[in-house]
Amino acid sequence: MSRAAEELHLTPGAVSKQVLELEAWLGVTLFERVRKQVLLTPVGERYVQRLLPLVRELEEATMAVFQDAGEAATLGISTVPAFGSRCLFPHLGEFRRLYPNIELRYVPYVRGYDFSSNELDCAIRYGSGSWPGAQADYLAGHEVVVIAPPPAAGTPPLKQPADIAGHTLLHHVSGPEGWKDWCAANGLKGIATQAGPRLDMVGSIVQAVAGGMGLGLLPRCVVEEEIATGAVQCPFEATTITVSGYYLCYPEAKASLPALASFRGWLLGRM
Repeated sequence: MSRAAEELHLTPGAVSKQVLELEAWLGVTLFERVRKQVLLTPVGERYVQRLLPLVRELEEATMAVFQDAGEAATLGISTVPAFGSRCLFPHLGEFRRLYPNIELRYVPYVRGYDFSSNELDCAIRYGSGSWPGAQADYLAGHEVVVIAPPPAAGTPPLKQPADIAGHTLLHHVSGPEGWKDWCAANGLKGIATQAGPRLDMVGSIVQAVAGGMGLGLLPRCVVEEEIATGAVQCPFEATTITVSGYYLCYPEAKASLPALASFRGWLLGRM
């Protein structure tokens, strides 16, 4: 009741009164009130499941009218930090120039991917591309590259994949089997692929590599700038070793939102 009141800009008492009036009008009990909990009854559960698509359809129709009338449309978006900071945010100036009437509202990544919430319309996630209740468009990330510190005097160059032997391997916690798969793809044996520090952020791995801590293995799309500027070097060709990648996800019910369609088309074209 409190969360509903907050979203509707009402008091919890006003929401509770509306619920009681609805129950009286329908002649059924929608909620069970047990101690301090309010739980849906089986009838209430069935009712809300039929109402939700109608409410979403009404929201989509309203947003479409706003955009057709030239008013600003708002698109709620969440993104994993690595993709956001390296592949999305640096290019949003272009999106704003192309679509000045679309306002992107950023939902913190730590809140998860609850598409039942009105504040979230789409999200950029990292994974296999299959999530319940969501459509997913592949953006990037299947190709990974080895990154190494810039060449230094007296340091043997990395000329072939076998040259990684003896180097410290840095791991991203979301891809614990990355080095194992990379070695298998390059026909290498005898490499301690599970040894080495595990870090939880792409930026941390890049900084550690640039500082001479070891070698990193990351999706090519998130390290292109550092490679181009020479902050790190990429001694080998990119390798496709994983089905995981970055995907734009959105619920089917919102796929036809004009603002989402514009953002989706722009992002897919850029990637």
